Amino acid sequence: MNLVTIASENASILRRPTKKFYFERRLDGTYHQMVKIMGEHMGCGLAATQVGISERFFISEIDGETKLIINPRITKTWGLYVNTEGCLSIPGKVFHVPRYRSIEVQYQDALGELHTYSTNCEKTSAIFQHEIDHLDGILIDDYCTHKSKKCYCNYVKHRQPLAVEDIMRASELKEKLSFGDLYEKVYEKYLKSYKLDLPKSV
Repeated sequence: MNLVTIASENASILRRPTKKFYFERRLDGTYHQMVKIMGEHMGCGLAATQVGISERFFISEIDGETKLIINPRITKTWGLYVNTEGCLSIPGKVFHVPRYRSIEVQYQDALGELHTYSTNCEKTSAIFQHEIDHLDGILIDDYCTHKSKKCYCNYVKHRQPLAVEDIMRASELKEKLSFGDLYEKVYEKYLKSYKLDLPKSV
């Protein structure tokens, strides 16, 4: 098992959405190998796709423990902002990425038990969102390329609803992420739903 980067022969797996994990096998060995790889590369999270497995799970350091997170789903979000992130699969580069400061997530553990986890820690929230992006076939450079519009529309779709204060920060996000007229279209929709006027700066 090796780390998959955008320069690897099997790099295409990083751009494909993963399949749900159905607990037809144990992940003990996979977990330990992933922990080793993450440690060798000094990472704080590692998705299955980053080791060549197209299934919906990742590992991450959460609350002082390296946990296996299976079939995660974000159920609530609060506080949109722009985070600066790196990725083990895109070595040597950092990108500005839209994230939520606080999230609630449902996931299964190694035994298939369902858990609900909430955090107000920006770092932990960003790790969850980063790794779930991996499982959706999204890399952080997608937020800064020709794929940005599709990527952000997917981001909004899976992390609704946006709070009013998030909507009003559209101008700041637009400047940092350079998504062009995407904001006029996406945020106008939300502003209308709140019966607010579209900010002139957007």
